[in-house]
Amino acid sequence: MPSMLGLTTDPSPHGLNAPRTQQERFDVDDDSNQGKQLATRASHAMTRGAPDNNDTRSAQPPQQTQKPQSSPDDTKGRENTIKARSHAAAVEMEKLLWQTLCDRPSYAWRYMGKDAVMSNWPLFGDSDAREGDDLRESLEKANDENRFLSSRMGEPHVAEIGLMAVAIAYPITLFRPSGKPEADGSVRVKTVEALVSSAWRQVASGDWELASTMVA
Repeated sequence: MPSMLGLTTDPSPHGLNAPRTQQERFDVDDDSNQGKQLATRASHAMTRGAPDNNDTRSAQPPQQTQKPQSSPDDTKGRENTIKARSHAAAVEMEKLLWQTLCDRPSYAWRYMGKDAVMSNWPLFGDSDAREGDDLRESLEKANDENRFLSSRMGEPHVAEIGLMAVAIAYPITLFRPSGKPEADGSVRVKTVEALVSSAWRQVASGDWELASTMVA
């Protein structure tokens, strides 16, 4: 209704409380829903990467890389040490020494130091220790007396006894002729069982020389 001032008390069709048409209500609801969607997307974007407490799926453990199995050739690297080389040298030198004692005993002096000591009852006929000139003469006499046909070394045991020096002990089987050869040239063989203990040292040239050996 119009008032005295010419104003009306009827609600304005464009005011805050003005009734909205169906299309206007639809537009307002659509904007509200769109705002909620944007807020929801923004919330997910801010928390992206954070673990979901309600997620019952367990993370898969990282796959373990299988270690390559060592080939037989890889073990050679483990033996490439001073200790391993010294042990191998002692075994090799013992084999060379006995091969020489069987073929030509006087040549065994080449593998010995000047102060070497040897006690070898199967070769010398007694257990006396020999050194120096006595040892050299005994080796020369052994060329024709008490010679061996061959030898067979048992399992060796090697131990370090000093700087570049090792001791080796092992059983040995010696084969020597028994009696005169037969008419057909065959020779009877007898065996001698013994225990050997030797000491080897490496000199400045890198060669190994015998320091002492005893056959019991």
